[in-house]
Amino acid sequence: MTPFLLLGCFLAMALLGVDRSQVALLLVPWSVAFVILLASFRKGAPGSAAIFLWAAAFRAILLLTTPDLSDDHFRYLWDGLISLQGVSPYALTPLEAAAQGLGSPILLPLLNSPEYHSVYPPLSQLLFLLPAWSLSFWGWEGAFRLWRFLLVGVELMGLAFLLRASARDQGKTEGVGPRSWSPRSRLAVLYAWNPLVVLATAGSGHTEALLVPGLAMLALGVMRDTRSWAWAGLAMAGMVKLIPFVLAPFLLRWSISRSPGWWKAPLWAAAGCGALTVAFWTPGALRNLQDSLNLYVQLFEYNAGLYFLLKDAALSLTGQDQGKLLGPLLRAAFLLGVLVITVRHPVTSGSAWLRGAVAVFSLYLVTATTVHPWYLLWLLPLLPLAPLLSGAWLWASWAALPTYLSYQGVDHGTLTALFWGGWGAFAGGAVVGTSWPRLLRWSGVRKARKLSPYLGSGSILDVGSGEGWVGEALAQRPGPPSPGSHRVVLSDRYVFNQATLPFVQADGAHLPFPDGGFDAVILSLTLHHMAQPRAALAESRRVARTRILVTESCYRSAPGRRVVLFLDGLVNRFRGGGSFLDAEPVHLRPAEEWEALFQQAHLRIVRRVELNRWVHHWVLWELAPGDVRESAVEPPDGGKTNPASPPGHP
Repeated sequence: MTPFLLLGCFLAMALLGVDRSQVALLLVPWSVAFVILLASFRKGAPGSAAIFLWAAAFRAILLLTTPDLSDDHFRYLWDGLISLQGVSPYALTPLEAAAQGLGSPILLPLLNSPEYHSVYPPLSQLLFLLPAWSLSFWGWEGAFRLWRFLLVGVELMGLAFLLRASARDQGKTEGVGPRSWSPRSRLAVLYAWNPLVVLATAGSGHTEALLVPGLAMLALGVMRDTRSWAWAGLAMAGMVKLIPFVLAPFLLRWSISRSPGWWKAPLWAAAGCGALTVAFWTPGALRNLQDSLNLYVQLFEYNAGLYFLLKDAALSLTGQDQGKLLGPLLRAAFLLGVLVITVRHPVTSGSAWLRGAVAVFSLYLVTATTVHPWYLLWLLPLLPLAPLLSGAWLWASWAALPTYLSYQGVDHGTLTALFWGGWGAFAGGAVVGTSWPRLLRWSGVRKARKLSPYLGSGSILDVGSGEGWVGEALAQRPGPPSPGSHRVVLSDRYVFNQATLPFVQADGAHLPFPDGGFDAVILSLTLHHMAQPRAALAESRRVARTRILVTESCYRSAPGRRVVLFLDGLVNRFRGGGSFLDAEPVHLRPAEEWEALFQQAHLRIVRRVELNRWVHHWVLWELAPGDVRESAVEPPDGGKTNPASPPGHP
């Protein structure tokens, strides 16, 4: 059903007209299409044949339109026409060519930057010849439609390679059904059916569509350890747009790490690029190309979040526009970043290398002074194979169309903030999600340091151990080498343990251990997640020989409770694949209510330590079986105890 709904969205866009004056209306079917795309991804993608056929159908709809979102296609036709007239497009600017009677008087007024030489590499120039040849009998509209048909055909060929690379790890599950598809195959839908991709290829006819087969071949070659495919793909992509060539040193490092004879594939790729370049070469072409490329660094400014931020800051500090200085500085920062990725990023697998490639393209877009919507096609084809910041770039795909509202008078800074602000939020979330395991481990070590002074020596059972980092840190703490002095066993109802210690899956209210089986039992920030905390305390009392340590998040007021609930949800959001938060409601209590619960469970409070009083009210209790009237509370000095002199135990 979802592909049919997407088809309806593309029909609505075609009927409205892919035009700058219609962007506000286009945003309605555009936004609906992205919602449907996400729903389709979450449900599970169909087979590769269905993905491909629906992708072709979506593109066919926009091929019937005559879009007006960009004027780049006029330059494509001009360059092709100049080449047909026997002159290299790198030799003369359009103004210089027109002065010599070359080109077309109809196209010249429609060109942007006619005073600059062409920046399109030789493979693009070769493909420009076909639509330029049709100019004389079809006019520019017919030639542009022919060009877009050619683009879509080439891009769909690349999509076929991409789907093959995405599904290569499925083995015999191919075709079993949507649920059997690997995550990579599902991610392929986010490229194949992405409205921005359809608009940039079939709708606007940008040469970035020609990158797709080269990038897909590069990805397939890297994943299959086939150097010839990888280098052929890089050469094809680089001869369409120059930006992929920044990956050459990184790919060279990957090739060298594989086996002897690494130099053959890059040598053949360089020879092919050289042969194609000779056909359009002219004296001074390199200098002319460099001058034109500076256009994008020092003169053009569009949707550049970091650049605009730095420019505004520099203007506030110096009172002058520092744009011409910042552009080259950001380009130098990008090249330095590429060097770091090339030298430091792992190349142990195809997926690792592809993540590095996505990082390079991402860094370019973040540091660029010009980020047109179709630039996202530099990395979108690689995301199904290396989903680095995929959520951020999917947001950018949606936010790309609103940037055209700047042509209708909407503040460009606001639109740029929408694009990059959303990108930053998603990227930040992805970074936090990736770093979360390390943060949880650090947190476990920190909790273990708080608990250690009250444990002494002996065996320990960690109930509600989670990932197991608290128990692992306790097992590694210094102490006397007596038998069993550092024996730690982990137990939890949920299995997302990552430590190497013994682990037993069990509910805290039903522990499968003998009476007095451990010297101490730990319940660290876990009772408030249990439906039966009193039963868990009773079981801990049965299993523990000498002591029970409980730490809990407490609150003193209703606003404090809301703060603790928020922090609890934030910390546990990524644990267990997100299933942990859905397992049990959180049962928070003030410290006094916890102490009443301890008394009901016939546990004596040996001491109470206020571990933290600010924001997160965190309390530790040392408990022991005995007379509930005998209890002690740590004085309100922060409960700081010298670990070298552990407190006494009953």
